[in-house]
Amino acid sequence: MLVNALAHKTSTERMVNIFHDVLLTGRPITLGVLGGSISAGGGLENWREVYIYDIADSLERLLRTKIHVRNGAVGGLTSKICLLCLNRFINTSDVDVFFWEFSANDYGRNPNDQELLTRYLLSLPQKPQLMYINFIMGTMIIKRKCSSNEPKGSVPLSKVYDIPSISESGAVCNSIQNNNASDLWVHTDSRKHPTREVHEMMVVF
Repeated sequence: MLVNALAHKTSTERMVNIFHDVLLTGRPITLGVLGGSISAGGGLENWREVYIYDIADSLERLLRTKIHVRNGAVGGLTSKICLLCLNRFINTSDVDVFFWEFSANDYGRNPNDQELLTRYLLSLPQKPQLMYINFIMGTMIIKRKCSSNEPKGSVPLSKVYDIPSISESGAVCNSIQNNNASDLWVHTDSRKHPTREVHEMMVVF
């Protein structure tokens, strides 16, 4: 599962440079999230159960520095809308690491939207690390499908722009297609968001 989830891990050179600077100076790190309802905590009992907060806690213990989280996720948001109104959702000026999470909401849309947002984030003067976090909506999993924008968006863009891309589909698609595994991955809420276990799994990846 781990190997399949990280099939498009590419380079983390920008991350290494950030960590090196942090270890030398002791400065804090700022993590920024751009995503939809999954990253906003849809289906979860507590917003602290969203993957980004576990990542922040782990980094604080590892690097022994303060980790700030700016969660700009909004239910129903797409890459296109996010780019057009970016400063309404998040202050990008000093974010060190961006987590893009629109694989479910961008499904069926123009992959150029993800590319334009990618290019903008990579052009920021602080040279942030960008990571694609590809979830699958439960409505697909219940149908034993793994459909998202990942094959047309995150996979080719990760190669072109050297961006790590973490894949829920890569990790669990065989299980989804061969078994009725929806109880493991799908919350019982009306929109069928990922369970807490899926968030924890993505934190590990």
